[in-house]
Amino acid sequence: MMTRGIFWLTYLLILPFQLLTNWWLTSNEIVMYADSEIIGRRLAGAPVEDLLFGFSMILLTLSAWEYFKKRGNPEIN
Repeated sequence: MMTRGIFWLTYLLILPFQLLTNWWLTSNEIVMYADSEIIGRRLAGAPVEDLLFGFSMILLTLSAWEYFKKRGNPEIN
């Protein structure tokens, strides 16, 4: 799935909104991360490991889409 361009295009569409949301939530202290609980680097106010959430969300969604598309139509390989 990750070798396909549609995955990376979708991720690039989600990433700016994720960064904007992270920045807004952390700058307004709605979400606060303890420095002892993160890797240490922050991007847009949130820990860099938070980017894995958007990455995994896109990967899971597109994988489920492909799985159910093939399941509903056995002729698709």
